[in-house]
Amino acid sequence: QQQITVMTISESYNSINFKNNASNEEPVDKYPAITETCKPKCTAAYAAYETCVKRMEKKKDGDCEPWYFDYWKCIDKCRVPQLMKT
Repeated sequence: QQQITVMTISESYNSINFKNNASNEEPVDKYPAITETCKPKCTAAYAAYETCVKRMEKKKDGDCEPWYFDYWKCIDKCRVPQLMKT
């Protein structure tokens, strides 16, 4: 016969062995640091976005959403491989 163990959510969560939390330290979120290291690699996309923002401030019409998303797409392309390593 197979034995079934019932655990509460808290017990289940506490039983997980986190790599970063082996010594009861708080886990470190590497996402912000990785994002900062990627920003210098996306200066061209950011410059295009800033140019659009200045142009829209003068026109008082339109938006720069496509340039904004191009910038974050560049950041994502840089940081995803680094995040997958952690």
